[in-house]
Amino acid sequence: MRRFTSLNKTKKVVVIGTLALSALVFMAYTKQQALHSQSVLVGPEDTDDDEPLSTSCGGVERWSVKVLTDAAAGNVVLTPKNSSVSHIVGLTTPTPTTSMPRYDQVEDSVYTVVCNITEMRVEADSDWHLVITDGKGTMIAESACPSCNSVIASPHISEFIAVRNWIAANIGNVQNTSLNIKNVQITGQAFLDPPHGQSGASPNNVELHAILKMQWYVPLSVDNVTATVSANVYPNPSMGLFNVDLSSQNKATIAIYNMIGEQVYTGELNSGNNKVDIQGKAKGMYIYQILSETGDLISTGKMLKQ
Repeated sequence: MRRFTSLNKTKKVVVIGTLALSALVFMAYTKQQALHSQSVLVGPEDTDDDEPLSTSCGGVERWSVKVLTDAAAGNVVLTPKNSSVSHIVGLTTPTPTTSMPRYDQVEDSVYTVVCNITEMRVEADSDWHLVITDGKGTMIAESACPSCNSVIASPHISEFIAVRNWIAANIGNVQNTSLNIKNVQITGQAFLDPPHGQSGASPNNVELHAILKMQWYVPLSVDNVTATVSANVYPNPSMGLFNVDLSSQNKATIAIYNMIGEQVYTGELNSGNNKVDIQGKAKGMYIYQILSETGDLISTGKMLKQ
């Protein structure tokens, strides 16, 4: 009887031990599956800062310069210089290397340009790569992924997030190599990217990376803009139905903005008389822009809806 009881106790210990081990294995498996199901983008508490960055989130070459976390980031003058794509791609620069520090003669500046976007690519490092042009020059502008540890560490993280949100809302978040998005204003720091076959790369390897701000372009003032094409908008003011007489231009596009920069109307124009109807819009002052087929600003002015 004692022997039988001892044997039963031994069996109970074995069974309990087996159950406990199974429970531990199941818990570990469950935790692993839960982690696997989460996004691969982790927060700063999840990764040792000394570990190399994953190529799926954040880059490697001159990465701290791109996101303004390098030792010389304080040298960057954050007040933007109004410029153009063609001016920036004409700057004299050295051929960048993967290990060079910030090149202050170029990379100490932030530029604002008005451009058209012709391509968007989703890069392996999770950046969003835009190809931009002003019709005379072409270059790259990139949005840093705000979920990457190294980007989160940047003092400009809020700006990076706002840029991502703008792109997602106005362009989308998928690769598209045949875009024709006109009249976009981009602000970003000048960055020298070592050449590696990038689509849209400028001859001098300058990019706007990372982008700090994006918006639709609206002139702050129309008083100093000289029209290259005669456009007569009348009656002005009106109840919302305007005539637009366009001369010396076969086709054009008119875009109308309210005074906080929101586009409220866009339509095509042909040479001669055109009707523009904003009767359904609120009373007040608006700014119109007339753009050529190539996206050049050819006329702008104010219009008052009574």
